[in-house]
Amino acid sequence: VGLRFRGDTIRNKQKKYFRISFNSIDANFDLHGIEKMDLNAEINDPSLVRSKLGWELFRYLGVPGSRSNHVLLYINNEFYGVYLNTEHIDERFVKSRFDNNDGNLYRNLFPADLVYLGASQDDYKYKYDGRRAYALRTNEDWDDYGDLTDLITTLNQLNGEQLKGELEQLINVQQFLKAMAVDVMSGNWDGYSGVKNNYYLYRD
Repeated sequence: VGLRFRGDTIRNKQKKYFRISFNSIDANFDLHGIEKMDLNAEINDPSLVRSKLGWELFRYLGVPGSRSNHVLLYINNEFYGVYLNTEHIDERFVKSRFDNNDGNLYRNLFPADLVYLGASQDDYKYKYDGRRAYALRTNEDWDDYGDLTDLITTLNQLNGEQLKGELEQLINVQQFLKAMAVDVMSGNWDGYSGVKNNYYLYRD
């Protein structure tokens, strides 16, 4: 089993974020079908429930969202605190939600603002702070950003009825609106509706 810290801005905090990876040593190993566990310290939420309620609301509305539960974390019999165990978003996650994981899954980090940068898909493979803003989590060997390029081009180059018609062919508009509503209701600033960070796109 592999264990590492998670996050960029919280490494100097007393309460750490952890990722437990059951397949980092043996790629075929898992624990009850789970390859990774994300243990979130929830240091910005003294109640420790806001993220949990947000994930529950996503799922209640039919938006693909991570399963989560609270855990008491002990390491070598030392109590580290109450953590939120959150389902990791990867190829197994999308397989369980969409009955396939053939499409591109992007993990998007700041400044992933979906702004038009050019007609070439290579324009969207740029790196910021040492990593890609739009990072493939499936089909990495193909490295084909054509679908993302089409989406961003449509968003930025069309308008009116033409945009509406084309956009409905590219994204699930109702799912998107529900996701944005949950972000607003929960005060989620760390996503596309906020600082354009820490959100996922999947082509079903």
